[in-house]
Amino acid sequence: MGKTVEKQKHEIMLENQIKVSFLYHSGFLVELPEIIFLFDYYKGVIPELDSRKNIYVFSSHRHPDHFCFEIFALAEKYPNIKYILSRDIGKKYKKKYMMEKKGLSEEVCRLITYLKEDELWEDESIIVQTIPSTDAGVAFLVQEKQTKRAVYHAGDLNWWTWEGETAEEYQTMTKKFKDCIALLKQKLERMDISCFDAAFVPLDPRQKERYAMGFDFFMRHIPVTYVFPMHAFGDYSVIGKLMRDELSEKYRDRIINICGQEKRKVKILNPEMRRRVKELLNR
Repeated sequence: MGKTVEKQKHEIMLENQIKVSFLYHSGFLVELPEIIFLFDYYKGVIPELDSRKNIYVFSSHRHPDHFCFEIFALAEKYPNIKYILSRDIGKKYKKKYMMEKKGLSEEVCRLITYLKEDELWEDESIIVQTIPSTDAGVAFLVQEKQTKRAVYHAGDLNWWTWEGETAEEYQTMTKKFKDCIALLKQKLERMDISCFDAAFVPLDPRQKERYAMGFDFFMRHIPVTYVFPMHAFGDYSVIGKLMRDELSEKYRDRIINICGQEKRKVKILNPEMRRRVKELLNR
């Protein structure tokens, strides 16, 4: 299969009519012909959306780098919107708090569905299967019913192993992570999904030399057409590091190397400096 990826700023057009916009950190907008998914938004610019489409807003857990109350303002602009949130968000922010402290209306509150670990939910358009996380909340397996396209957003499901931890801590985390990936693989088979069209998976530079353990394990055990590294806290050099690492040799052509910053135009007033810069660019 040829790789037909077009990239302009933070928008990536994949095969099978899927457009992905990288917003920030773990926030992504996934646009299909009839449906839009917004995952783990808390920062960045959300582009104008097609109000005729069904829009699903997902938040994997309550951490402030994965969830913010600004997402509920979208309901004022887009009538066909639903919120699929991890149960831990509802436990921390009760309905009374949402309405009295955050100003949510009864109508918006009715648009929210809270899902616990390993729960299946569906409506007329999509199927959502949650996977337990190794940190807080859940990961999302989402399938569009009509076309069978499927995407995966890990949230904070990762092999969170750190330098200096005890052998017991390492073993506990390793078992938990591998059990979650085994469950994900099992759900794929039950839902007759041969391959994710797109997956969003943590690649966290804070783990230093262990930065790619979870990402690599995922890629070697879960079928996916394209994968988007995320959760880098602005340090996007970690993606280039993985692309150069021998570890990724068998799957690096499936990694989408998102860039962390848009190009900025700088006006150079000095004519001689403009000439020199032009010469360098043309070499």
